[in-house]
Amino acid sequence: DAIEMAVALWTQGAIRGNPLAQAFLADEYMARSMKAMQEKSVADSNDLRLKAVVLFALAAQQGYDDAIQALPRILDVEASFYDDVEEFYESPVFHTAQVAMLVGAL
Repeated sequence: DAIEMAVALWTQGAIRGNPLAQAFLADEYMARSMKAMQEKSVADSNDLRLKAVVLFALAAQQGYDDAIQALPRILDVEASFYDDVEEFYESPVFHTAQVAMLVGAL
């Protein structure tokens, strides 16, 4: 499958620190997270969103604009999964995105 081949290649690029590969892989993980949520696989969806935000954070820290712009959008998506704002503020995705955005602002 072409998508799986692309994911394998993006993974290799992401491991080597390529911000474009990190962002592409993060986009794929976000898409898979949404699919997992539709299939009621909450734990898988949460794991995939965390992987995505880490990859976007890595790319953002290298100055990749698309990744910098993706972080607030991920927070919007993440917030939509919580009824309680305190639970949202405790989520690993929230913490990771916040740290990445703070580092990027320095």
